[in-house]
Order: sequence, then C-alpha cells, then structure tokens
Amino acid sequence: MINFILPLMIGGIGGVFIREHHQKNKLLFFSKTKKLSEQVKKLSKIDDVVEIKHYQTTSTVALMTSIFATLFYTPLYMLSIPLLSYDAYYLLKTILRSEVHQRNPMLVLFEISIITTSLMMMKFVSCSLFLFISFTIRKIILQLGNLTLVDFPEIFNPKFATVWVLHHNVEIEKNLNEVQKGDVLVIHDGEIIALNGIVTKGSGEVEQYALNGASQICLKNHGDWVFAFSRLHSGNLHIRY
Repeated sequence: MINFILPLMIGGIGGVFIREHHQKNKLLFFSKTKKLSEQVKKLSKIDDVVEIKHYQTTSTVALMTSIFATLFYTPLYMLSIPLLSYDAYYLLKTILRSEVHQRNPMLVLFEISIITTSLMMMKFVSCSLFLFISFTIRKIILQLGNLTLVDFPEIFNPKFATVWVLHHNVEIEKNLNEVQKGDVLVIHDGEIIALNGIVTKGSGEVEQYALNGASQICLKNHGDWVFAFSRLHSGNLHIRY
C-alpha cells in the first residue's frame, strides 16, 4: 500500500514547488513591467492572504473528495491523497516560517503529530478536516490582524462608512451597508479596503497582516484576494465583493 500512496504524496508536494515557482515568476514579470517598491520586489515574499485562501480551497476539495471516497467510490482516494500532501506540506511550511518567539511548542507538536499520524494511518477524512480547520483559523487570524494596522480614528471617520462602487462603468458612492454581493468596489491610492474581495482589475501594493505577526506589502493583481482593513499604498484596484 505504501508503494502506491508514496508517489501520490510526492506528486502533491511537487505541486507546492510548482505553485511557488509560478508565483515568483509572476512577481518577477510585474517587477520588470511596473515600478514597484523594493519591499515588493523581494521574490521570497509570500502573500499570506492569497496563499491561505488558495490552500483553504484545496483543503475543502480534499475534504469533500475523501468523504466521497470513503462513502461511495474508493478510487477517488487517488485524487485526495496528493491534495492532502499538497496542503499538509504547505501548512508545515507556514508553521516553520513563523517567528520562533511566536511559536507555541505544544501547538506545533500537536499540529505536526496530527498531520503525520493521520497520513501514516491513512485517516484521510480526519487529516483533510484538520487541514481545513487549520487554514480557516489562519484566515481568521489574517482578517483580525488587519485591525492592528489601522488607526481606530480612521475606522470611525464618516468617510469610512461609504465606498465607491462601479455601476455601468461609472463610480458611484454607496453606504457600506448598502453594498451587495457581486458589487465591484473601486479602491484608490491610500485608501483602506473596507470589505473582503477578489481583484478583478488593476494592480497595486497593499499593506496587510502576515502570519508572522508583522505587516507585509504585497503586489495585488487580477485574481488575488484582499481582506478588509488592509490598505492600498499605491495603484488602483477594482475589487469584487
């Protein structure tokens, strides 16, 4: 059995390296075509928001696939195993990449032991559920962390209660509580992003909370996720809520 599972797991881990290579090439391309700050030009920089959203999605697929394989169609494990190793390897990287003083040794040991034990014992549903929960918790941490980057007087400023929304290619001002799912927000240089969403047009440097507990400035382009209370330092973005 291990001779069958191991190649699938290695293939999933290889997928992480392929993704990271693609992300670096993407940043390299934009660094050559756009005027970016030196902080963004560092190719080692990882956009935690984009990565966590991506791996939360793949862990959801892994969870659904492993459940379906357990209940209905066993051969689907051929798909869930590489997805699990793909997600597990990245989660371990996020644990090791965190600052040493921020690590809780017992929590790190618990996470690593749960992942390795469930994979070795072929408890794929348990492993995928744990990975999904772990990525979801990290997503919440990133969202709440953005609040630490904003001065509270800015949040209570009346201007923060309104946003610019694209309507028939015209920017109109709306109250924040009137924004509906699917609306496209227009974010200008220096503004705080009021709602979670995905970039549909434009590019810019966004300051956001990172998993290491510090702030990071990342380049955002079409298809990238942004979380509320992050700030656009340069550029213009259209963000679908």
